[in-house]
Amino acid sequence: MQMCNIVSVLRCFALMIVAGTATGCMTTESPAQTVATANVVHWQDFYTYDGVQRETVFEPEEIYTLPEAEKAAFLEWYNAPHNQTTEPHYRLATYLERTLHGFTYNGNTNTAEQAAILDNGNCLSLAVITAALASEAKLNLKFQKMNSPPVYKKQGDIMMLSSHVRTKAYNRVKPKKHENGDTNKILLPAAVVIDYFPDYDNVKGDYVSKDAVSAMFYRNKVAVALIENNNSKAFWLADKALKLAPLDPKNVSAMAIVLRRLGKVDEAERLYEQALANDITDITLLSNYLTLLKQQGRNGEAEVVAQHLSQQNDANPYAWIGLAREYIAKRNFTKATVFLNKAKELAPYLDDVYRELARSYFLQNKLDEAQVALTKAHELAWDDQSRTLYAAKKAALETLH
Repeated sequence: MQMCNIVSVLRCFALMIVAGTATGCMTTESPAQTVATANVVHWQDFYTYDGVQRETVFEPEEIYTLPEAEKAAFLEWYNAPHNQTTEPHYRLATYLERTLHGFTYNGNTNTAEQAAILDNGNCLSLAVITAALASEAKLNLKFQKMNSPPVYKKQGDIMMLSSHVRTKAYNRVKPKKHENGDTNKILLPAAVVIDYFPDYDNVKGDYVSKDAVSAMFYRNKVAVALIENNNSKAFWLADKALKLAPLDPKNVSAMAIVLRRLGKVDEAERLYEQALANDITDITLLSNYLTLLKQQGRNGEAEVVAQHLSQQNDANPYAWIGLAREYIAKRNFTKATVFLNKAKELAPYLDDVYRELARSYFLQNKLDEAQVALTKAHELAWDDQSRTLYAAKKAALETLH
């Protein structure tokens, strides 16, 4: 890899959990420091620990703890005299670039220690290693959500979607001395973006806190525990996530899903109701609540939640594309078109929008409209592989006219 203004090192994923057949969508994180609200809900008031077997789960600080040998190796290289001509934040990026070539990317969400020892893990594992090393170097680090095409993986009734987080390491702020002896701090230190294979179609999202990233880590573990049918462990993991980032609707969704698995449907519904009452909602949460109400035949209440869903102000176009895919699968093409139009308003340059429109039109036997949408998708395609695929679809469609 070549070193440039953007260092191609790290791409991280967090899995979001969606109940039942609803696929849900990826949305921008809502960390406490970016949400203007006086009402931080104490979610634990709305569910009980009764009947849930106690499970020991890791503490947040354990996510970022490195083995002593790894710390020593990093600091020896970082502090070596021949590396001192490189600015500290670039030194961190260079170290990552040097050491991660042998790292095996797999689906495991490992702590910094596990990833360092096993030399593998998913991209969120790499994010926590970056944070751990930045802490050793006493560098400031920020996490930023990136809206990118979601990767879907379904096991049983759990749908997991990828979220992309990148890290930004900042150079140390050095005081500037003046002739009179006064000092002023540089307010905007230099920074380097650390991102694994950054994509052309990523859309920048909000910055998120370390607690929010830790909560994402716990949510990954919730998904694994649910897949393994270890509902009690999933409960305690979800409880940790919700305490770390109570304003993130995805953590509310995770706990609600766990409560349903535990047979605590009333408690799950109380979480959804409080989320709506406090405007702590996103597409995933509302989709899951809608699914619950429809399964219970409560169509009037479901319609109210569906209205909330359609009014969501989500800046991530892929969230709306994902929701549209869900409604296309249900053959509710009217709703799907509404959501695709929302995505088109946010990102008219995305071929994904027109691809899904073409699929919707085709399933409705509206072949002319499908052809127009495919033509637009072909025009907007970013790579030769996509262009070739769209050209083949267009040719196949022409034979049906």
